[in-house]
Amino acid sequence: WDSNFKLVSHLSETSGTNAVDSTENENTGTASGTTATSSDAIAGYARDFDGVDDNINFGSATSVDAFSQKTISMWIVSDSFLSSARQLMAKQTFSAHWQFRVQTTGKFRYNDRSTIGSWESTITVSTGTLQLVAMTYDNTSTSTNPIFYINGASAGITGSSNSGALLSDATSSIFIGTDGASAIDFDGRMDEIRYS
Repeated sequence: WDSNFKLVSHLSETSGTNAVDSTENENTGTASGTTATSSDAIAGYARDFDGVDDNINFGSATSVDAFSQKTISMWIVSDSFLSSARQLMAKQTFSAHWQFRVQTTGKFRYNDRSTIGSWESTITVSTGTLQLVAMTYDNTSTSTNPIFYINGASAGITGSSNSGALLSDATSSIFIGTDGASAIDFDGRMDEIRYS
C-alpha cells in the first residue's frame, strides 16, 4: 500500500483481539466483542458486529490525525438500522469529530463538526446485501460537499455546506462499528476497511 493509505485492515484474523493494519503505519486496532466469520467475507474472513457493543479501536496515531481530505471505503452487510443510526467509521471527541454512518432511513450520513457540516445521501443502502460503500470529502473549501458511493455509483447528496474554523481531531481515536461516545453501534458484517 502506498503512503496515501493511512489505514487498511482486511479484518481476516480468526483469533485474538488484533485487527492488523496492512499499511506502513501499523495502526493495528483492538477489537472488542467482534467475531470472525466467513459469511459475507470478500476474501477469507470478515468481522461480525452485534449492534450493541462490538467495535474496533485503531487509536489516534499522527498518521490518522487531522486530515482535511479523506476517503473511506468498506464492504458491509447491514442486518438492521431501523431503530437506530449505525456507525461505520468515526473519530470523535466532544468538540471535534467526524462520523460516517447509516441512518435509520438507510441513507448515509457524514457529520464533520470540524467544519460544522452535515450531509446525507439520497440513495439508501439495503439490509442483508453485501455492498461496497465509500465516501470522499475535502473540507478545505466551504463550497465542497462529500460524495457518497454504493457499489461504485454515486449515492447522491443533500445537506449543508461547511462553515466555521477547522478543528483538530488529534485527541480522539478512530473507530469502526461505533463512534466511541454514543450507543449507535453497527449491526452486521464488515470487511476490507480503507482510510486514506
